[in-house]
Amino acid sequence: MPEFRDAILDIDKAGFDCDYISERLLMQTTCKNGKLVTSGGTIYKGLIIPGSGEMPEAVKEHIRLLKAQGAHIIYGIAPSAMAESAKAEPMKTELGLKAIRRKNTNGYHYFMANLTPQDIHKRVKLAVDFKGAIWFNPLNGDITEAQFDASGIDISLRSGESMILQTFDEPLPSSEKGQTANDNTRWNIIEIEGPWTLSFMEESPKVENTYQLSRLQTWESLDERTKVTMGTGVYTTRFKLSKKEDPKGPWLIDLGDVRESARVYINGQYIGCAWSVPFVLDTKGTLRTGMNELRIEVTNLPANRIAELDRQGWKWRKMEEINVVDINYKKTLYDQWEPMPSGLNSKIKLFRK
Repeated sequence: MPEFRDAILDIDKAGFDCDYISERLLMQTTCKNGKLVTSGGTIYKGLIIPGSGEMPEAVKEHIRLLKAQGAHIIYGIAPSAMAESAKAEPMKTELGLKAIRRKNTNGYHYFMANLTPQDIHKRVKLAVDFKGAIWFNPLNGDITEAQFDASGIDISLRSGESMILQTFDEPLPSSEKGQTANDNTRWNIIEIEGPWTLSFMEESPKVENTYQLSRLQTWESLDERTKVTMGTGVYTTRFKLSKKEDPKGPWLIDLGDVRESARVYINGQYIGCAWSVPFVLDTKGTLRTGMNELRIEVTNLPANRIAELDRQGWKWRKMEEINVVDINYKKTLYDQWEPMPSGLNSKIKLFRK
């Protein structure tokens, strides 16, 4: 570090996927038909040596042997050199997505994540050939048919969202295609304005107050007590829907920015826990014409509580044979930590497609 980390990030940015290999495992790697084959049977298209190339002479000699047998040995991380061994993934170079691709008996699996600040809805080519494709949503189990043609495949990912794409070497029979994928386009958006009531449960230290909020805000900024508490804050409000808005329709609720996880109840019915970006849940038919009650139980991280205990000199590290260390592996205190946002701080929206 940091040169090794920077090299990995540059390889990823150039559109390629890589694994790390030790000198010991490299010495057991062979070359077959121009491909590198590890002792475990994994096949690679090339070996990248991003640094100075300094290594034991025996390892250098083995690399020379692999190269003589037809293996692609790449010194440095020039994209043009890597492109001689493998195809770059346009979803990385054009869209900035993070992705891992793995081959299976019928095609490939992609795990991809949109870590950019923008929602993405684009058509882009894949680096592999395929004749069929299915999307898997790991959060809710939805399986949808992917939309594609010669120009590429439709990718719709909200900022922070991750999905699994499976491609197939042969066209899929109709029975295996799943539902038709949508494009994440929203319509009929309703903002839930409030006002909001905030109270606490299972918190430490205890917060006795109940707070009336004209708009949603995180609780660490409310007072000295909430600044250091860990636990669950309960946000509640009421809102009205008209018959014209068809409350029983396929509505979703978008919680916006959640710090850090939220259990959601509509009209007393639990609809799910939102614990990862994007914080969106299906309302599951719980909405009704007229007045509705929304209850969101948000649990924060213990960081603010830990920092306060260190400031007060409490001996909270009660674990045996445990090292609580910083990034440099030094024992440390957390009394200088700034308060971490806790709760909700953006508009809550209902939307349907």
